[in-house]
Amino acid sequence: LGGTKLLQHTSGEQPKLLQPPGGGAVAVVLRTGFASSQGKLMRTILFASERVTGSDRETLAFILFLLVFAVAAATHVLLEGLADASRSRYKL
Repeated sequence: LGGTKLLQHTSGEQPKLLQPPGGGAVAVVLRTGFASSQGKLMRTILFASERVTGSDRETLAFILFLLVFAVAAATHVLLEGLADASRSRYKL
């Protein structure tokens, strides 16, 4: 990953089956730092003091919005499937 520093490595023989493709290397991360950009993102996610909330009415409206599109999509698939005589009715 960007900003990762290699501190120590050792060479060893591996069976051909276990070697990574393209002459790459297998690495094991023992510890990550919060000073990296990924670490700053993780710190923001883990220790955020402000929680995002939505009102019950807003949440209900969003779920109903998704439900309308789901029912419309299911209706379209059913009607198109019934119109095709070669399609199996069992799979609809």
